[in-house]
Amino acid sequence: MTFLGSEPQLLNEINLHIFRQENTSDLYFSVYVFVGEHIALIDFVKCLQRRGLLDSGDYVVISVDDEIYDPNRRINIIRRDYLDPFLNETWGNGTDLMGFRSVLKLTPSHPRDPNYRYLCEKIKATSIKPPFCVPYHHKIFNSISVPIQAAYLYDAVMIYARALTEVLGNNEDPRNGTAILHRIVNRSYHSIQGYDVFIDGNGDAEGNFTVVALLDDRDVNGSILPMSMQPVGYFQYKPDGNSTPYAVPEFRYLDAQRPIQWVGGNLPRAEPICGFYGEKCIYKPDWRLIAGVSCISTVLLVGLLFAVK
Repeated sequence: MTFLGSEPQLLNEINLHIFRQENTSDLYFSVYVFVGEHIALIDFVKCLQRRGLLDSGDYVVISVDDEIYDPNRRINIIRRDYLDPFLNETWGNGTDLMGFRSVLKLTPSHPRDPNYRYLCEKIKATSIKPPFCVPYHHKIFNSISVPIQAAYLYDAVMIYARALTEVLGNNEDPRNGTAILHRIVNRSYHSIQGYDVFIDGNGDAEGNFTVVALLDDRDVNGSILPMSMQPVGYFQYKPDGNSTPYAVPEFRYLDAQRPIQWVGGNLPRAEPICGFYGEKCIYKPDWRLIAGVSCISTVLLVGLLFAVK
């Protein structure tokens, strides 16, 4: 789904889509995959919540967001401080917050290595020196963030350096790209961001994504619903060195004692019992059973007629 336009237009488009969804008899969607900005996700969840579609746990919203999850914003991740104060309606109370119990956000993982912050500060300090000479202003320089691509570049250099060191250690030709690539694929490396990443046989590194969901939070005070958006799991390939282009990473909980708190206590169905169009509940007569019952009935009827005569 793609919603374009200003804030009122966006809200109207989402409302219209849900209205059509509810009044179309041959659509039974219960899992929404939302690809878009967080500001649009809030409106989408608000519409579902107002219509009571998120109360029973039959619906779930999976949001794909390219914004890196920041654990420091786990409480106000569902509020828009730059917009909500200027709207006539309120947002962020306990009633509205309950709608996010049915939301799972898939976001890039936040760096966990404490040295990553030191690396970012070092990059910023180096950027103002020759030959880079990035313009410096003390009022805005501290608020500038280092792009995540810097971490990717750092990891790439370290991966190559590790492979080259192993090649030289075996007295092989460092110009042999095949030998270097052989020591890169089908193995893991430790990223500067703080987690291990597996590179498959195609040279593709697995993505570092975190699943964020609404969980109980004792640190939340003054709220009707003491909950906040927290990471619950991640995805990881099997580190067996046999990854294929069609391999699917496995979902794993960060803490098995803190699973996803599904509304109603049950996992939402991805498909209705009878299928999306009732095709799994169509009665198909068993002609063998019908033929057998017919034969037995005929024999009994003939026997009954002879008995009466």
